[in-house]
Amino acid sequence: MLHGLQDLGSNDNPTIRRMGFLHMAHNLDDKDVKHLRELFEKIDTSHNGNLSVQELHGYLKRNPDELYNDLTQKCKQVYRQLLEGVD
Repeated sequence: MLHGLQDLGSNDNPTIRRMGFLHMAHNLDDKDVKHLRELFEKIDTSHNGNLSVQELHGYLKRNPDELYNDLTQKCKQVYRQLLEGVD
């Protein structure tokens, strides 16, 4: 799966990348969009609307637990949704 995500980010396949991001965007609810916007604004310290590697690295260095907690919460949410789908 990680390899597939890396392929989405490659410049060699912009159409697939765009389709992947569109799919993710259409499946987010308002709460998720708000959270992502707030997170983006925290990371974008230059306030230019783009995230640099340095900004991302700095954010992760300053907030290692926040990312871990977000991922743990999302994994639990996906797990609950999977269990609900089982009859």
